[in-house]
Amino acid sequence: MPSTPPVNMQQILQMGTHTEKLQHTLQTLPNVTAQQVDKERQQDDELKRSQVQDMDPSYLIEEANPKTRGKKRVRVRKKNQSSDDDSKPEPPLPEDPYRGQINIVA
Repeated sequence: MPSTPPVNMQQILQMGTHTEKLQHTLQTLPNVTAQQVDKERQQDDELKRSQVQDMDPSYLIEEANPKTRGKKRVRVRKKNQSSDDDSKPEPPLPEDPYRGQINIVA
């Protein structure tokens, strides 16, 4: 009596093709993942390029020089309307009791 059960040859052949497909998928998975990450990075970069990023409180003025007919850009700082530094002076430093004295031991 044989110890192995009877096996259908068609099932064995189908298992072989499924195994090959699985191996191929596992081999190409890192490449596909890298391509997806690269595509997402490109989309993020394009978004960053198209967005306006004005975090500096300044603006640009374009001037045309009549002699050179070239434009030059001048960066002008905007003044903060709420000047916190001017309205709140810093408290004076506490007086040091040893101020102006030198302790020399010979």
